[in-house]
Amino acid sequence: IIGGGCAGPSWVRASAASDKLLPTVLVLGRGLDIPRTLFIHKSLEECSTWSARAICLCLQAGEQLERPARWTLHKKWKHVDKKTTLVLLSADGFAKHKSKVQKYRGTLTMANHFVLQCTSWKN
Repeated sequence: IIGGGCAGPSWVRASAASDKLLPTVLVLGRGLDIPRTLFIHKSLEECSTWSARAICLCLQAGEQLERPARWTLHKKWKHVDKKTTLVLLSADGFAKHKSKVQKYRGTLTMANHFVLQCTSWKN
Protein backbone atom coordinates (compact mmCIF):
# COMPACT_ATOMS: atom_id res chain seq x y z
CA ILE A 1 0.00 0.00 0.00
CA ILE A 2 2.77 2.44 0.89
CA GLY A 3 5.36 0.90 -1.46
CA GLY A 4 9.04 0.32 -0.92
CA GLY A 5 11.73 -2.27 -1.43
CA CYS A 6 11.42 -5.94 -0.63
CA ALA A 7 14.54 -7.78 0.46
CA GLY A 8 15.65 -10.85 2.33
CA PRO A 9 18.38 -11.84 4.76
CA SER A 10 21.09 -11.95 2.06
CA TRP A 11 20.36 -8.32 1.17
CA VAL A 12 20.66 -7.33 4.84
CA ARG A 13 24.03 -9.11 5.10
CA ALA A 14 25.31 -7.53 1.85
CA SER A 15 24.22 -4.05 2.94
CA ALA A 16 25.83 -4.51 6.35
CA ALA A 17 29.06 -5.78 4.77
CA SER A 18 29.29 -2.79 2.42
CA ASP A 19 28.31 -0.24 5.11
CA LYS A 20 25.69 1.25 2.82
CA LEU A 21 22.09 0.63 1.95
CA LEU A 22 22.06 -1.31 -1.33
CA PRO A 23 19.12 -1.05 -3.73
CA THR A 24 16.64 -3.90 -3.53
CA VAL A 25 15.92 -6.10 -6.51
CA LEU A 26 12.15 -5.82 -6.05
CA VAL A 27 10.51 -2.44 -5.61
CA LEU A 28 6.77 -2.04 -5.15
CA GLY A 29 4.83 1.04 -6.19
CA ARG A 30 2.85 3.16 -3.76
CA GLY A 31 -0.72 1.88 -3.82
CA LEU A 32 -1.88 5.14 -2.25
CA ASP A 33 -1.12 6.84 -5.60
CA ILE A 34 -3.66 4.77 -7.54
CA PRO A 35 -7.00 6.61 -7.53
CA ARG A 36 -9.62 4.54 -5.69
CA THR A 37 -12.93 5.12 -3.99
CA LEU A 38 -13.40 3.19 -0.76
CA PHE A 39 -15.70 2.59 2.11
CA ILE A 40 -14.20 1.00 5.24
CA HIS A 41 -16.88 -1.11 6.91
CA LYS A 42 -16.97 -1.16 10.72
CA SER A 43 -16.26 -4.92 10.63
CA LEU A 44 -12.81 -4.15 9.18
CA GLU A 45 -12.06 -1.46 11.75
CA GLU A 46 -12.89 -3.93 14.53
CA CYS A 47 -10.93 -6.81 12.95
CA SER A 48 -7.55 -7.82 14.40
CA THR A 49 -5.99 -9.53 11.35
CA TRP A 50 -2.67 -8.22 10.02
CA SER A 51 -4.22 -7.10 6.73
CA ALA A 52 -7.02 -5.16 8.43
CA ARG A 53 -4.59 -3.46 10.79
CA ALA A 54 -2.21 -2.67 7.91
CA ILE A 55 -4.96 -1.02 5.85
CA CYS A 56 -6.20 1.09 8.77
CA LEU A 57 -2.64 2.15 9.68
CA CYS A 58 -1.77 3.03 6.07
CA LEU A 59 -4.91 5.13 5.75
CA GLN A 60 -4.00 6.98 8.94
CA ALA A 61 -0.43 7.47 7.74
CA GLY A 62 -1.64 8.58 4.30
CA GLU A 63 -3.59 11.41 5.87
CA GLN A 64 -0.41 12.75 7.48
CA LEU A 65 1.91 12.55 4.44
CA GLU A 66 3.04 15.56 2.46
CA ARG A 67 1.93 13.70 -0.66
CA PRO A 68 -1.58 12.60 0.29
CA ALA A 69 -3.27 9.46 -0.91
CA ARG A 70 -5.36 9.62 -4.04
CA TRP A 71 -8.09 7.65 -2.32
CA THR A 72 -11.58 8.97 -1.73
CA LEU A 73 -13.15 7.59 1.44
CA HIS A 74 -16.89 7.49 2.02
CA LYS A 75 -18.01 7.99 5.61
CA LYS A 76 -21.18 5.89 5.27
CA TRP A 77 -22.17 2.97 3.08
CA LYS A 78 -25.31 4.81 2.00
CA HIS A 79 -23.05 7.45 0.39
CA VAL A 80 -21.49 4.86 -1.94
CA ASP A 81 -22.91 5.61 -5.37
CA LYS A 82 -20.82 3.53 -7.80
CA LYS A 83 -20.25 -0.17 -8.35
CA THR A 84 -16.51 0.57 -8.68
CA THR A 85 -16.32 1.74 -5.06
CA LEU A 86 -14.56 -0.92 -3.00
CA VAL A 87 -16.32 -1.80 0.25
CA LEU A 88 -13.67 -3.26 2.57
CA LEU A 89 -14.95 -5.78 5.09
CA SER A 90 -13.54 -8.34 7.47
CA ALA A 91 -13.95 -12.02 6.49
CA ASP A 92 -16.94 -12.28 8.85
CA GLY A 93 -18.48 -9.09 7.47
CA PHE A 94 -17.95 -10.33 3.92
CA ALA A 95 -19.68 -13.64 4.67
CA LYS A 96 -22.58 -11.81 6.29
CA HIS A 97 -23.12 -9.28 3.48
CA LYS A 98 -22.19 -11.18 0.29
CA SER A 99 -25.66 -12.70 -0.04
CA LYS A 100 -27.19 -9.21 0.17
CA VAL A 101 -25.05 -7.65 -2.58
CA GLN A 102 -28.00 -6.34 -4.57
CA LYS A 103 -29.15 -4.39 -1.50
CA TYR A 104 -25.82 -2.59 -1.11
CA ARG A 105 -23.83 -0.49 -3.54
CA GLY A 106 -20.16 -0.98 -4.30
CA THR A 107 -17.99 -4.04 -4.75
CA LEU A 108 -17.44 -6.09 -1.60
CA THR A 109 -13.88 -7.17 -0.89
CA MET A 110 -11.93 -8.50 2.08
CA ALA A 111 -8.84 -6.81 3.48
CA ASN A 112 -6.32 -9.38 2.25
CA HIS A 113 -7.73 -9.19 -1.31
CA PHE A 114 -7.48 -5.42 -1.19
CA VAL A 115 -3.81 -5.58 -0.17
CA LEU A 116 -3.18 -7.73 -3.26
CA GLN A 117 -5.05 -5.23 -5.44
CA CYS A 118 -2.82 -2.45 -4.14
CA THR A 119 0.41 -4.29 -4.92
CA SER A 120 2.08 -2.99 -8.06
CA TRP A 121 5.59 -3.02 -9.49
CA LYS A 122 7.42 0.26 -9.54
CA ASN A 123 8.75 1.25 -12.96
